[in-house]
Amino acid sequence: MSNFDYILEAQAIRDQLVGDQMLSWKMHIDEAIEGGATGTEILMALRWTIAECLKENPDIIPDVVARMKDYIMNANKLLG
Repeated sequence: MSNFDYILEAQAIRDQLVGDQMLSWKMHIDEAIEGGATGTEILMALRWTIAECLKENPDIIPDVVARMKDYIMNANKLLG
């Protein structure tokens, strides 16, 4: 079992997104956490949201990009 806390890590990523253009992505991350009925549903929504944010915003600072990619990799491992 993994010690990776997906919700805390998603919130940390959210907090590192800076600029007005990131406000909607921050809200999408919160909505993914609050809107899921199960842990799997929440994780799937977070993985998709973080991947889309990364894809649509190539100017995110490298440290945050690395954190986002690590999140997606860990989520993929867990979800199969």
